[in-house]
Amino acid sequence: MSLFQSSGFIGGKWKDCVAKFPVYNPATGEEIGRVSDYGRSDADEAVNQAYEAFRSWKNTTANEHSKTLRKWYELIVKHEDELAKLLTLEQGKPLFEAKGEVKYGASYVEWFAEEAKRICGDIIASPSPSRRLFILKQPVGVAALWTPWNFPIAMITRKAAAALAAGCTVIIKPSEETPYSALALQKLAEDAGFPPGVVNTIPCSRDKVNQVADAILGNDLVSKLSFTGSTATGKLLMSKCVDPIKRVSLELGGHAPFIVFDSANVDAATCICANRILVQDKIYDEFASKFAEEVDKQLKVGNGMEASSTQGPLINEKAVEKVESHINDALTKGAVCLRGGYFYSQDIGQIWRVAEAMEVGMVGVNEGVISSEIAPFGGWKQSGLGREGSKYGVANKYGIKEEGSSESDYSWRQWIWDTAGQERFQSLGVAFYRGADCCVLVFDVTQPSTFKTLDSWRDEFLIQASPRDPENFPFVVLGNKIDLENRAVSAKRAQAWCHSKNDIPYFETSAKEAINVEQAFQTIAKNALAQETEVELYNDFPDQIKLSGDKKPQQNNCSC
Repeated sequence: MSLFQSSGFIGGKWKDCVAKFPVYNPATGEEIGRVSDYGRSDADEAVNQAYEAFRSWKNTTANEHSKTLRKWYELIVKHEDELAKLLTLEQGKPLFEAKGEVKYGASYVEWFAEEAKRICGDIIASPSPSRRLFILKQPVGVAALWTPWNFPIAMITRKAAAALAAGCTVIIKPSEETPYSALALQKLAEDAGFPPGVVNTIPCSRDKVNQVADAILGNDLVSKLSFTGSTATGKLLMSKCVDPIKRVSLELGGHAPFIVFDSANVDAATCICANRILVQDKIYDEFASKFAEEVDKQLKVGNGMEASSTQGPLINEKAVEKVESHINDALTKGAVCLRGGYFYSQDIGQIWRVAEAMEVGMVGVNEGVISSEIAPFGGWKQSGLGREGSKYGVANKYGIKEEGSSESDYSWRQWIWDTAGQERFQSLGVAFYRGADCCVLVFDVTQPSTFKTLDSWRDEFLIQASPRDPENFPFVVLGNKIDLENRAVSAKRAQAWCHSKNDIPYFETSAKEAINVEQAFQTIAKNALAQETEVELYNDFPDQIKLSGDKKPQQNNCSC
C-alpha cells in the first residue's frame, strides 16, 4: 500500500483536480510532487459531505467510535517508517525526530480511542423535589481543522482524534508546505473504516486559502474551528467565525522563554524551541560558554534523511528571512553572536513562585518536553483559546446540554414547535440540538397567511431536526387562539392541510381547552410508543399527563 497520495479526499473518494501546487524538499530545494489545489467549490462539497455523514456518525455508538479509532492507531503504528520518511521529505526534520513525531501523533489516536468510551453525562441534584436535571454531552457537528507544517502528523491526530471520539466529522486543511503527511493519514483513516464523509482532507495553495476559509467558515453547517498557527492568521480565521458563530480552539504563536536562575544546574539543562533565553547575571558567563560548547558538539544542520544530521533546515525561504531579521535586530541592539519556555532551578520555593506567577498556558520546570496526550496543551492571551489533548481536549468537541423534566408517571422527550414569531425559531433550535422524536406544530389557524408558509416550516423542521425516519416522523397540529366567530372555517382549513400531510392529527386548543392539549399529547405518546421512543414534555403545556393502556413508555435512562 502506498501512502504517497496527491489528491484530496472528500466524501469517501479521492478527488483529483486540474489545478495543482508544488511541494518542495526544504533540504535540497527539489520538487517532491504536485498536489491537487482545491478551491471554493471543493470546500463546499466537503462541508456538505461532512454534514451528511455527521447525521449518522453522531448516532454511532461510542464503542464503534473507539474501535475505528483504534484501527487507525494500529495502522499508523504499522506504517511508522513510511510516514516518518514522508514527513522528513517534505518537512525537513531529522528522520529520528520524524519517527518520534509519528509515535507521538499515534499516542493521541490511542488515547482518544479509549476516551470515546468515557464521554458521559451527569445528574445534578435539583433544587425542587418534583424536577430532575440531567447533563448530556453531544457532538457539536462538523469540525474544520487547520494544521501547521511544524508537526504535520501530530497536529492532525491531536485534533481529529478528539473530534471523531466525540462524534463529530472533520474537514482537514493541512499546510501547503506539508500536504503529503496529511494525505497519508487520510489514506490510513480510509483503510481503518471511517464511513464516507467522516474524515475529509482538502489541500490548497496559499493563493486559494482565503476562498477555502470563506467557504468553510461562512457555512452554517460547520460548527467548530480548531486552528494551530500564527497569531495573525488565528485572529483572521476567528473573525470569520463570528457570523455565523462557531466554537473556536486556537493554538497560536507563542513566546517560549528559557529561564535559567542562578540556582540551576547548568550542566543538566537543555532547551527545545525556545524563543528567548533569560539568564540571571550571576550565572550568565558560565551558561553562555557551556551553551556555545554544546551547540558545537550536538547541532549538525543537514538533510534530515542523513543519520548524522541532528537539525533539519528551515521550512522555506520566508522562514530564513524571519530568522535573519531576528538576528540582525538583536545585533543592532547590542547582542553578541556566540554561535551562528522553560526555566531551570533547584530552589523549590522559587520553582512554585515562578510557575504560579507566569501568565502562560504551560510551564515546564527542569523539563523541556512537557507535551503529552494525557495532558492539556494550549496557551494564554495572544497564544490561543482552548486546550487540546487529554480529557479537556475532547471537551472542546461536544456541547453540554441541560435537560429538565417534571416528575410524572412517565418520562417524555417531545418537542413543541411554535410557528409564531421568534418562538418558532427558539423551539426549532431546541429540536435541532436535542434530536426530536416527535413534533407538535402550534399555529394560529385564523390567519390564512399561516398556511402559505406551513409547508416550508414543516420541511425546514425535518431538515434541521434530521429525524432517522422522516417519512414516519410523528407530527400533531394544535390550532391555537381559535377565533370563535370563524371557528368552523378555521378548523376546516386546518383539517384540510393536516389531511394533505398524511393525515396529521389535528386538535383545537385555547387557554380554556386544556383537555384537547392532553388528547394531543396522548396521541403523540401512542405514536412514540409505536416506534419505541421516549418522550419528554417541553414548553408551557400540562406536565402532569397520565396515559392509559397496558403498554407504558420506558423510563428515561441517561445513557451517553
